[in-house]
Amino acid sequence: LCAAGWCGGEAVTAYVGGVRFHRPIHIGQVVEVSARLLHTGRQTLHIATRASVSWPHESGTHKAAESLHVLAALGSDGNATVVRQWEPRLPGDVSLDEHARRLIQIRGPRPASTATRMVAI
Repeated sequence: LCAAGWCGGEAVTAYVGGVRFHRPIHIGQVVEVSARLLHTGRQTLHIATRASVSWPHESGTHKAAESLHVLAALGSDGNATVVRQWEPRLPGDVSLDEHARRLIQIRGPRPASTATRMVAI
């Protein structure tokens, strides 16, 4: 929803990484999932997700898991399309954008794909 809301259409997962499980999620717990835009590429959105848990009759939540997702925006033809760019302004947002850029460098360039509907992240 975060990616679709930003790009105004469909988005597909291109990469998931940095998955960290901090605590188990038990049957009966309430799970809250949040997503935050970190960085936009030419055709991609980098989004951090976090899952928090709580018991229904207790106050306070606990971080259960977190991860990074890269999604590609799709045009009406089903192919990757250009994404509206996000300009971080607050210091925390700038820091998260820089972190996403460092992760892109660490992952390195991706080889070109001959398959349809593939994008470079």
